[in-house]
Amino acid sequence: MNKIKTIDMVRRIRDTQYEITKEKSPKELKAYFHQEAKKADDEINKLLKKYHKTTDRLTNKVRLCEGRTTI
Repeated sequence: MNKIKTIDMVRRIRDTQYEITKEKSPKELKAYFHQEAKKADDEINKLLKKYHKTTDRLTNKVRLCEGRTTI
């Protein structure tokens, strides 16, 4: 079983963020974090759409088996 080394992971993330942002102005920091947040939102939405397509297909199959609807 693989173990997640959370402290090491958090330190790597923190150190990387510091290197990326250490010379940015407050205005640049705000823009950077808005951009990163948008990327994260887009990725989450893409995953959710994929998940919902899968669950919608399964729900439709169940309904068909139960005779409740047709496709």
